[in-house]
Amino acid sequence: MKRILKDKTCVCGVVFRPKVSLRKFCSRKCNYENRPLKGKYVECWNCKTKVYRNPCRVIGKKNKGKMYFCSRKCFNKGFNRSSIFKNCGNCLQSFKVYQADLRKGGGKFCSKQCMTKKLRGKKASSWKGGVALKKRLWKVFSMFIRLRDNGTCISCGQKRSWKEMDAGHYVPRTAGLALYFDEQNVNCQCTYCNRWMHGNLSKYAIALQKKYGKEILEQLDNRRREIRRISSQEYTELTETYIQKIRDFGVRYDK
Repeated sequence: MKRILKDKTCVCGVVFRPKVSLRKFCSRKCNYENRPLKGKYVECWNCKTKVYRNPCRVIGKKNKGKMYFCSRKCFNKGFNRSSIFKNCGNCLQSFKVYQADLRKGGGKFCSKQCMTKKLRGKKASSWKGGVALKKRLWKVFSMFIRLRDNGTCISCGQKRSWKEMDAGHYVPRTAGLALYFDEQNVNCQCTYCNRWMHGNLSKYAIALQKKYGKEILEQLDNRRREIRRISSQEYTELTETYIQKIRDFGVRYDK
C-alpha cells in the first residue's frame, strides 16, 4: 500500500505536500535562502561584493590565501587576462600571450618544445656545467683510482691489469656529489664484485678499515649527508689535476 505523506508548512508560510518525508522547504529558492550555511561569505577580490562559497572551497589549509571572484568578468579583470599576439622566439610564429604572463617574464615561446630547442646548454637557466664535464672528470678520476691501487680489487684481492678493473664506490653515487669523487670512498674493484655483487660491501668495509683505519666508515657515513655543488670551473680544474696525476704514473693521456 502506498504511503500518503502529510502536508507541511514551509518557513515562508506556504502549505505543500512533499514527495519525500525529509523535505522541509516548498521550493529550491526557499531552500537556498533558509538552509543552515556551512560555508562562508567571502569578498570578491575585484569588486569587493560578498559571495557565498561551499566549505570545501573555503575551509582548510589548501584554501588559505586563495582569491575568490563573483563572476568571470571580475576574474578576467583581477588576473588581467587581456591578451596580445607575439612572435615565438624560436619558430617566429605568432601566438596568444596573456599580459600577466609577460609581467612574470614568460610568454617568450609558443610551446615547451620551442623553449627546450632554444634554451639548451649554457643558455638554459638550470645550467650547472653540463653532463659532459662530469663524465669527463669521472673518466679521468676512475683511471687514476685504478692506477693508484695497481689493479688490485679491494673486496676480494684479485689482481689484474688496471684496464680490466672498475672504480667502485662504498657510499653509492646516488647519495650525491659529496663523496662522488672522494679518493677514500672510491677504490679499485673487479667487475664481478662491483657489478654482479653490487659492490660486495661486507668485504669492502673490512678492507676500508684495514686501509684507512677503524673510523673511516663513520666518517663516510657522516659526510654522505653533505650537500655539494661543483661548478664548471671546478670540474675543469679537477680534471686537469687528475690528468697530471695519471701522467705521474708514466701513463700517456691525450686530452
